[in-house]
Amino acid sequence: MLDVESDKIKTRLLPISVYQKQFFLEWTLAPQETKYNVTLGYKITGNLKKSFLKKACEFVIKENDILHARYSKCGEICYYMNYSIDDFYHEITLDKSEDVDQKINSIINQPFDLTQDVLVQGFLIISQQNYYLVIKAHHIIADALTAAKFCQHIEKYYNALFNNHFVTLDKYSFDELIESEKILLSKQYYKKSKYFWRQFIENITLKLKLPYKNNLVRSNRLEKYKSNSVDFEINQADTFRLKNYARENKATNFIILSSLFASCLYRYTNQNFFFISYPVDMRPKGFKKAMGSFVNNIFLKFDLEKCDSFKNLVAFFINQRKEIRPYQGYPLINIIQDQREINQANINNLFNVGFAQANLNTARIQLLDAEVTALSLSNSDAIYEMSLLYDEYSSNHIKLKITYQEHLFEKQLIDNFISSFKCLFETAVEKKNFNLKSVNILSQDIYKKIVYDW
Repeated sequence: MLDVESDKIKTRLLPISVYQKQFFLEWTLAPQETKYNVTLGYKITGNLKKSFLKKACEFVIKENDILHARYSKCGEICYYMNYSIDDFYHEITLDKSEDVDQKINSIINQPFDLTQDVLVQGFLIISQQNYYLVIKAHHIIADALTAAKFCQHIEKYYNALFNNHFVTLDKYSFDELIESEKILLSKQYYKKSKYFWRQFIENITLKLKLPYKNNLVRSNRLEKYKSNSVDFEINQADTFRLKNYARENKATNFIILSSLFASCLYRYTNQNFFFISYPVDMRPKGFKKAMGSFVNNIFLKFDLEKCDSFKNLVAFFINQRKEIRPYQGYPLINIIQDQREINQANINNLFNVGFAQANLNTARIQLLDAEVTALSLSNSDAIYEMSLLYDEYSSNHIKLKITYQEHLFEKQLIDNFISSFKCLFETAVEKKNFNLKSVNILSQDIYKKIVYDW
């Protein structure tokens, strides 16, 4: 936690989104966790103009009210704080004995206090003539789109300063945005959505039974466990094949990749019905580029009785997304509460598998007269027991990251899962279709472990 002087004035109030309230509740349950830290990192070499970089960050901060947010103890009030750029931006010089990777990890894995901290922070670390720019924010004020926009705006303003040009950025009224959200989320909308989600979930358990090691299950949702992640990617040639396959099936990359993920989960769990949680951007019309956090988490439903082949699954998910879209603004916290009322489900019976398009730092910042390389960063805490993230912000390849809680899964199983995902991808784009029940994606060892041992 970074201490900010007590003389910082709460100049006015900011409205609070329904979805920000969800993040505040999550934070109160586990304030020491970093699973909702949004982080970006870049290594910079060459002739970096440090003063330009700081001014670029200052410009972006000044133009976006939500980046000045601080919350009351109860979370019902959000203050606009009169922070200066020095509250946001910190320059750190390391000596030769200090390890830059350790320093970066210590920064990104420091939790936020939503009632005391500056909720977006930038660090320029200087280590042996190299520069490392690290930006972290709490998810309550920054989602993946905000992170991408933040870096794009830094690039735009830095390069304008370098060329002595004037630049303006799109500016949105946060107050007007929240008013638009209130109009959408009316009492009638809540009533219709509540009915829809109850019918959609039926009597299917929310939590997927995964192949845990030694039949281990997580007994307390509030316990803190270390997470790990494995990066892999779909190269340029295979990305081209994936996009062609999506076009042939009138689908998106999201649909194809989530169908592959669901197919793997089915084969590794042998469950015919389950849910995969995923985030949706709930920015109202007219505010699609506004900074902030407007993410709701909903879910895809896998149903083997309705989609026994991969092509059928793709079509099933396409239609399901269309069916869900009118009701996707209904807050997840309400869906969970509804299920508790119906089934008397306990707090542990929550979605434990996630899928999302995320900003995994594939898109480079272009700073004039400097070379910028993206860093691969991971938090020590995970939102789900297992999740698959993908990033297609870079046009020539797709980066993926599977994140998992270390105490639950053998590392070999995760490696096998990734190999199976790649195998299914190859089968899909080559054969165009396959039967979900009979397709062979498991080695003999992993098959024995799942079918007999587990």
